[in-house]
Amino acid sequence: MSKHTTQQNTPYVYRYGTAPNTALVNTLKVKLFSFDDSEGTTPVMVQVGVLQEWTPGDSRSNTAVRSIGYGDQIAEINPGVTELTGSASVMALYTRNIMQVFGYVAGVSGLVRSLKHHRWPFDIREEIVLPLFIDGANLRGQTGGDNTRANEQQAKSIVTYYEGCWMNDYNRSYTIGDVSVTESSSVIVTDVYDPFQINGYGEGMQSGNGNEDRGQSRLFGNTTV
Repeated sequence: MSKHTTQQNTPYVYRYGTAPNTALVNTLKVKLFSFDDSEGTTPVMVQVGVLQEWTPGDSRSNTAVRSIGYGDQIAEINPGVTELTGSASVMALYTRNIMQVFGYVAGVSGLVRSLKHHRWPFDIREEIVLPLFIDGANLRGQTGGDNTRANEQQAKSIVTYYEGCWMNDYNRSYTIGDVSVTESSSVIVTDVYDPFQINGYGEGMQSGNGNEDRGQSRLFGNTTV
């Protein structure tokens, strides 16, 4: 559910409220957006409502490299490729199921009922809204390095894009104990990035722990192999 439903109305019970300001990250301040599936309008990202869980994740294999004659010692660890995934759980609504949330014409909007009907990927925008007592002077990354670009965004939030997502599975659960219906899906993600720093990506990006970065690793400081 979002402020936009398939009937283009805004039920008052789904209006947005305020969230407490704490130093701890609060789920009430985490927002997830996807493209609205309304027909006849320019696609815009709207907030996903009635969201129960959002779990983005990264994983990659690392290969330990050893050498003959060096004993039982790791010479270096060679990182492999990174797999980007996510999973979401929402409460099913008559006018807005999880497929509609991510832009497909499903449910009351159209005939999409299965993953085999998905012909195009979708994007997800994640915002972690910062508490009001944190101002621009307290944020790192004002000259690059992370995605807390408060001055450019006007609103203070950490924005992350999950681009080119495809659903791996789609599940809907009916139980008698809880009369509410929950829908869930896991997705594989093509790319993840900070939309306000996208031009800074590449071999020259400041990612930390390098020879010229603060907090650098000692591994390649003055080492000749």
